Amino acid sequence: GEISNTKVQQLEFWNRFKEYVRLEDTHIRLRTPRPQHWYDISMGNSEAHIALTLNSRENQMGCEIYIPKNKKLYNFLIEKKSKIEKEIGESAEWIDAAVASRIKISKKLADLGNKDSNSKNFKWLYNNTILFQSVFSKFINEYNESLDS
Repeated sequence: GEISNTKVQQLEFWNRFKEYVRLEDTHIRLRTPRPQHWYDISMGNSEAHIALTLNSRENQMGCEIYIPKNKKLYNFLIEKKSKIEKEIGESAEWIDAAVASRIKISKKLADLGNKDSNSKNFKWLYNNTILFQSVFSKFINEYNESLDS
């Protein structure tokens, strides 16, 4: 069916983001973009993934760890909150919802259609993706090791 202008904008944004990342990094595995307000990136485990978000109503973009159906992992991470926030360099929004939990940072979004500001937006999203992969992989590995002992 027909998709809305917002969905078209989202798809264009994620396609351009993917092109930007491909020029920066050929190793990161990226999915095919879809016309939606989020873009998922694997962290190499099934416990959590990175979700990049666009919120056109609030003019914000975000980078978050999305943890579906694993309250024990979320609780383990919240115990490490001060260490995690020190490593990511800022306070995060900790969201414990019924089905999935999230740990998110966000930034005001410059105009979606502005190519100049998009390169800054893409850089912020990419840099935080790499940072989140590095920081959270370490803590998720620590969580998994605690289960084995």
